[in-house]
Amino acid sequence: MPVYAQKEDFLRSDVDTLAWLTLQTVTGYLLLYAGDDGWWGVVSPSHWVAGLSLPLAYAGHRLIHRLRPNQA
Repeated sequence: MPVYAQKEDFLRSDVDTLAWLTLQTVTGYLLLYAGDDGWWGVVSPSHWVAGLSLPLAYAGHRLIHRLRPNQA
């Protein structure tokens, strides 16, 4: 395991990813099965923001680790 990556970091990352996936699943379900248009105004932007945030967070994570000097 690289020096900068500790076991706790991986656990926290897994929990974050699971929370994101759960949010995407719930909002996707609500988009398909929510009854009225009132829900759409809330659920649709939430689904979009959550969907676009993961790739941006991953790209930011990769960029930070590339710019940080090696701490070995």
